[in-house]
Amino acid sequence: MRYAAIFFMIFFLIVSCHDKSAKAMRRSKAASLMVGKKQQSDSIVWQLHQTYDPYNGGQYYPADSLNPQFLVLKPDGTFREYDTLNQSQGRWLINRSRDRIAKVYILQNRIEVPEDRQVPEFRYQILTHTPDSLQLSIQGRHGMLRLTYLIKK
Repeated sequence: MRYAAIFFMIFFLIVSCHDKSAKAMRRSKAASLMVGKKQQSDSIVWQLHQTYDPYNGGQYYPADSLNPQFLVLKPDGTFREYDTLNQSQGRWLINRSRDRIAKVYILQNRIEVPEDRQVPEFRYQILTHTPDSLQLSIQGRHGMLRLTYLIKK
């Protein structure tokens, strides 16, 4: 009986030692990390500045000035992405280790996303986050794309 108890203690210790959590931190904690201590009505508007694609030795692509892309993060855990052609809304979450962000889409171009596709996947890695810039990384076809956002003034 003693060996079984020791075995289960070691087993649970090994299973629970992974800090790369896929669970999201509390909404208020995530909001204070990404948006700062703002009121529920306040939000941060980020504008895409450039994209780095590692394909063929790597290229930096400046954002299209005729079709600027924006990402709006609100303290209540909702977001909005838009440009001149597309518009999306949903919820954003940060994992407990504070290195990944998930965007759960609820509306895309005024079409409701089915609930079975509203699963939070922490696809975006937070590379840097300063008061005036945000750099995210996401898996592309040929490697990790780096998206650099600057605060909209």
